[in-house]
Amino acid sequence: MKLWSRVKSLMRNLFRKQQVESQLDDEVRASALGLILGLCACAGALRAMRSVLYGVGVYDTSTIVAVVLVPAAVTAIATAAPTLRIAGIDPAKTLREE
Repeated sequence: MKLWSRVKSLMRNLFRKQQVESQLDDEVRASALGLILGLCACAGALRAMRSVLYGVGVYDTSTIVAVVLVPAAVTAIATAAPTLRIAGIDPAKTLREE
C-alpha cells in the first residue's frame, strides 16, 4: 500500500512539473515575442521623434533596459502565480466533484 501511495505521489508531482513548465514556456515565449516586436517599433518611433526629444538621446540605454525589464518582471509574476496555483489542484479530485 505504501509503495502504491508513493508511486501515485511521484506521478502527481511529475504531472504538475510538466504542467507548470508547459504553461511557463508558452507565456515566456509570448512575452519575449511581444518585447522584441515592441523594441522594433520603439526603434522606428524614436527615429521619427528625434526632433521632438530634447536632451535625451535617441537610444537612451537606461530607458530601454527599464522598458524591457519591467514588463518582463510583470509577465513572470502574472504567469507564475496562477500557474502554481493551478498545479496544486488534483485533477482527479476536481473531476469527481463535478
